[in-house]
Amino acid sequence: MSGRLRVAILFAVAACGNKDAPAGSSGSGAITGAEKSDARDDWRMALHRSQTEVLAALRTAETSGLMVPVVAVPEPAFALGPAYIWVNKVGLVTIDGDAVTLTRFPDARVRRLTLASDGSLLVAGAKLQRVRGDQLEDLAGKGGPLYVSELAVAPDGTIWAGSVNGVWKLSGTTWEAAPPLGTPEHMESLDFDGSGRLFVTRMHSILVLDNKRWKPIVDTDELAKRIGTGAPRWTQTIVSPTGELWLLGCTYLVRVATDGKVTAELVPKDGLARGRFVAGELHGVGCLGGDTLVRTNADGVLTFTPTKTPARAKVGPVIDARGRLWATDPTKGIAIVNPDGSATTYPPGSIPAISGDVTAILVVGAGPDKLPIGIEISRGTITGTVHDRGVPVAGAAVEICRYPSGASKTTPCARSSDVVRGETDDNGVFRIAAALKTYRVAIKVNDRWYRLREKECTGIAPDGECSIGVVDPIRSSEPDAPP
Repeated sequence: MSGRLRVAILFAVAACGNKDAPAGSSGSGAITGAEKSDARDDWRMALHRSQTEVLAALRTAETSGLMVPVVAVPEPAFALGPAYIWVNKVGLVTIDGDAVTLTRFPDARVRRLTLASDGSLLVAGAKLQRVRGDQLEDLAGKGGPLYVSELAVAPDGTIWAGSVNGVWKLSGTTWEAAPPLGTPEHMESLDFDGSGRLFVTRMHSILVLDNKRWKPIVDTDELAKRIGTGAPRWTQTIVSPTGELWLLGCTYLVRVATDGKVTAELVPKDGLARGRFVAGELHGVGCLGGDTLVRTNADGVLTFTPTKTPARAKVGPVIDARGRLWATDPTKGIAIVNPDGSATTYPPGSIPAISGDVTAILVVGAGPDKLPIGIEISRGTITGTVHDRGVPVAGAAVEICRYPSGASKTTPCARSSDVVRGETDDNGVFRIAAALKTYRVAIKVNDRWYRLREKECTGIAPDGECSIGVVDPIRSSEPDAPP
């Protein structure tokens, strides 16, 4: 890289999480210097005047002491690769071409997937493990991250993990702690540049580990403490093959050029979630903003493409090297969105192996060339017996859905898009056929609704059955609301 990063950047007012902020627009605004810094104490007025007014304070290397040379990363490979999908309480689903295979690991709690330097699949959450055929091999002993929320492999092959209790490097089978990050805070991403320098994105700060010290690229902790709601939130840092630094957040995509010039482009009102540098004709950053794909070429020109994904996908988005976005929602299934906005969708049950909540997705390289052919929705059966103080209840209303709510004024699943209803027979038994995914159960006894919080059905096989057993809610729990 010919230049050095000469800014400690930037705080940008975030619309997401700020109920007083106006909605985003389709325009863009660029910030290239400190001309906006006079407004630093008047951020509310600036925000309400125009969403394109970014409240920003730029600090140069002379005032901050920050001189971080960013080393370019290799151009992303366009080679085809599999897609890995982890299903809670089920296991690993591999999509390779139009073939779908399931390896069962029902007891593993997994939050992140990535590839090791030798090409093996790493899974992390409660533990860091390697997939070896139909077995999970523990890679680390006790200690280290409390729960792995982020996982990355450095260019030299070392494995790094991020958690609320800091950043850790795996040395052999032992976790080594990186220098402390200060106040515990949710970690959004771990990213490396081409030299192995580590960037950590947290909600209100982006830092780089340089000579065993954390240095701020963005630090808005003090601003967050001062203004509370409306404080910036960052979601990811990306280093490009040209050595540029891209910062994703609400509601701007910030680009730091190799000469230190900073520009910020307005994105959809929900801000940016995850992105990556993509190869091929796109040659730029792709990411998801709300229900819109945001893409930029090497010149920083943005395009906005409406997608068919849920506005707030529960897992993902993950973008493959050809620019396809993979995202999932527990009630709506999986969507794979092409750069032009067209999508292949798989409702729950159309890929029988994915029969529960997806907790992690990894797409290798450009992903599979072919996608599975969705089949007719497979179904299973949820069954149980309802008692009232030991006596079977006939005609009791039963609802199943992903998220029964105690706040509903009608029935617990009234607001759910995936509700299925039934009732008990003369023996108090109910049997409800439903598409394969995760369900919880609510029942109505003596005109009162009860959510059975501990009764969950997941991982049902096609034409299989999940029994919640005998439930006697009046003996075991309190009703959600009066009749």
